[in-house]
Amino acid sequence: MGADFLKAFGDYAAISTFIFSIIGACIAWRTIVEQKKSDRRKAAVDFFLKAEMDGPMLDAFARYKAASAKLAAAFGNKTNLKAFMETPEYHHVRSYLNVDELLAVGVRTGCFDEDVCYHYWSDSLIERFKECEYLIKHLQQQPDGVATYLELTKLNALWSRKIEEYRRKNPPPRVA
Repeated sequence: MGADFLKAFGDYAAISTFIFSIIGACIAWRTIVEQKKSDRRKAAVDFFLKAEMDGPMLDAFARYKAASAKLAAAFGNKTNLKAFMETPEYHHVRSYLNVDELLAVGVRTGCFDEDVCYHYWSDSLIERFKECEYLIKHLQQQPDGVATYLELTKLNALWSRKIEEYRRKNPPPRVA
């Protein structure tokens, strides 16, 4: 009986080798996918830690906040906007918008995990986009500015829709 078993097993050796190879390939593929997901999450967290803890980044954000108040005065007025664009505050706003654009590019290209970025950064990104929307649209209307903050604009639209959908499905509880 032992010899018959070995003979039967030998007949199926090629098939079983193929099956084990496929199983091994599936396990390897799944491991690679999970490792990439983990790396994207880590990259997103590293980005946020840098933005939230790094001294120069905190200074850049403080300059942005002060400058955005001056930008608000130019909102909807091209003459005031052009005057604002001649100030150092304009460059502070652009510097921090560049950080948001970098985040948006990272999400689009898969360098950053979108779920991590959305849950951590969506509110502040959407808020900054609203604060700077007039400036961004003005820059995009320039002959060489069509793609200026394009990824940021797309990500803002996507995340804004997600938040509105969430709010529609989950209205706040009524307070008596």
